[in-house]
Amino acid sequence: MKKTHLNLYVDENLVNQAKEHGLILSKFFENKLREYFTFIRAVSKTENKVGLLRFELKSMAPEATRIPSYPTSPNLDN
Repeated sequence: MKKTHLNLYVDENLVNQAKEHGLILSKFFENKLREYFTFIRAVSKTENKVGLLRFELKSMAPEATRIPSYPTSPNLDN
């Protein structure tokens, strides 16, 4: 398989952590791209609405919830 040169800008802390864990970033990135495209092919076979152009990774941020409202005026019934 022919490989091509690619420049990426990555958070320096992530690069240092990867080195500490002995990861080869080019191989890691290549494997993750393969996983992504395998996933996309599997999903697009089962659901026509999902494809490369409409796929978005789910956010890892917690979903927003509604804050209940409480009365702000003092209770004068006592």
